[in-house]
Amino acid sequence: MARNRRSRPAEPASDLAQRYDAIPYPTAPQPATHPDHLAVVARLCGLETAPVESARVLEIGCGDGQNILSLAVALPHAHFTGLDVAPGPLARGAAAARDLDLTNVNLFEMDLQSAGTALGDFDYVLAHGLYSWVPPAVGARLLAVCCERLAPNGVALVSYNTLPGGHLRRMVRDILQFEVHSDDPPEAQVEAARGMLDLLEAGASHVAGQPDPFRRLLLEQARLAASRSDGGLFHDDLAPVCEPFYVTEFVAEAERHGLQFLGEADYFEMQEDRFGEDLGSLLRAVAAESVVLKEQYVDFLACRQFRMTLLCHEGISLDRTAGPAALPGLFVSSDAPPGDQDEDGAAVFGNDERGFVSAREPLALRAMQLLYDRRPLALPFAEILAAAVDREGGPRDEDADRLARFLYRTFAAGVIDLHTGPSAFILEPGTRPRASPLARLQLQTGSEVTTLRHTGVALDDRAAALLALLDGTRNRQVLSDGLGGSALDEIDADLRQLGRLGLLIG
Repeated sequence: MARNRRSRPAEPASDLAQRYDAIPYPTAPQPATHPDHLAVVARLCGLETAPVESARVLEIGCGDGQNILSLAVALPHAHFTGLDVAPGPLARGAAAARDLDLTNVNLFEMDLQSAGTALGDFDYVLAHGLYSWVPPAVGARLLAVCCERLAPNGVALVSYNTLPGGHLRRMVRDILQFEVHSDDPPEAQVEAARGMLDLLEAGASHVAGQPDPFRRLLLEQARLAASRSDGGLFHDDLAPVCEPFYVTEFVAEAERHGLQFLGEADYFEMQEDRFGEDLGSLLRAVAAESVVLKEQYVDFLACRQFRMTLLCHEGISLDRTAGPAALPGLFVSSDAPPGDQDEDGAAVFGNDERGFVSAREPLALRAMQLLYDRRPLALPFAEILAAAVDREGGPRDEDADRLARFLYRTFAAGVIDLHTGPSAFILEPGTRPRASPLARLQLQTGSEVTTLRHTGVALDDRAAALLALLDGTRNRQVLSDGLGGSALDEIDADLRQLGRLGLLIG
C-alpha cells in the first residue's frame, strides 16, 4: 500500500534534480512574471523600480530557462540569471541560449544554500512554482535569498498555492498519493495516478442522478488533474511536498525575512469593487486597517487556489492610491474589440477571456477604439490622449485626468495592459521581414512558439512555414516562392497576422 503523503520525507536537492531530469517539467513563458508588468504594478502601488530595459533579473527554479530566454530576446540590454538544481533542463536552456547567441543570459546549477553575494543584486527576482513544493526550511531560505539579493527598490515575485481553495486540489492529491508508490519509477507513478483518475471519472458516471456537491467538486478537480501533462501531474500533484498557505501566513513569513507585501501580479484580483458595492465597501474598510487582511478575506470570498505575490523590502513607504496619477508616464495596449451596447446604451469593449468595460464618454470611446485599431502595440499615454480629444487647441489637464482615471479602472478590471515602455515587436514588416529568433528556433521541435509579448501561441502549418522563412534575408517574392507561389496579398495578410501575434521584429 502506498504511504500517506504526510509521512513522505522531503527530498534533498540531489533527489529533486533526479525527478526533473527523469520527467521534464513543462515550461512556458509566464506573462505575469515579465519585469515590465512587475514594474507597472509597483508604480501603481507607489514604488518606482529600476528601468526594465536595463534591469538585472534573477529567476530561482528556472528549469530550462524558457521564461527568461524569452525575456532576454525581447530585452537585449537587460541581464538575466537563472538558478536550478536539475542539470538536464539547464543544459537544454544553455544550448538554446548558444543557438540564439544570447550574451545576456547565465544559467547556473545551484541550490539556494549556495546563492550568495557572488551573484550580485537584482532589480527583479522571480520564484514561480517553487514555494509550495519545497520543505519549510527551503521556503524560508528562498525568502531570505529574495531579501539578500534584491536591490533597494527591487521587486520579488513568489507564487504559491493558497487556502481555502487549496483544500479542493488537495482532495485529489491525497487520493493520488494513496495510490502511488514514491519508490516506483517516475513513469510508473504517472501511470498509476492516471489509472486512479480514470477510476474517479468512471465512478462518477455510475452515480444515479446528479452527484452531490462534494462529488461534483471532486470530479472537477480530478478532471483538471487528468488534463495536465505527465510533467505537470508528476511535479505538481505527485510531488513529495505540495502545501497551500493562507496569504496571511505567507506574508508573515516574508516579513520575518525583511520583506513586505507590495501587491499581486494579477492586479485585478486586488480590486474590491469586483465583489459589488456592499462587499466592496466592507473590503475597503478592512484594507484601510490592513491590506493583507483584506487580501485574506478576498481569498475566502473567491475560494482562491493560487497567488503570485509581489514583495519589496520592509520600510519602503507605499501608496496604493497612486494608480491613476501614474498613467501619464505609462504605455497602454489592448486587444479588447468593440461590441454591442449595454442596457444603458454604453459601448462595450472586451471579450470573455479578459472581461468587459463600458465606455460612454467620447474621450474613452476614442481611446479604446484607437487601442483596438493599433492592437496590440503599446502606445504612450500622450499619444492616446491627443488622438482621443476632439477639440481645437488640444487636450486640457482635465482631459488627461479623466482619461487616466478611465484607463486605470479598465486596467484594474483586467481588460487592458499597461507598460513602462514601447513594444518589443512591430506590426508593419519591412521589405525583408524578420521574426523572433526564439520563435524560429522553437519551430524546430513543434508548432508552439513564444511571442515577443511573452505569451505562447500554437501556429497552424501555413503560419509556421512562413515564420520559418523570416530570417531577414527574403523579400515577399522569395517568401511567395518558398510557400509554393502564394499570392503577394496573401503573404501580406499572413505577415500582418504574425505581427498581431507579436512575432515580428524590426
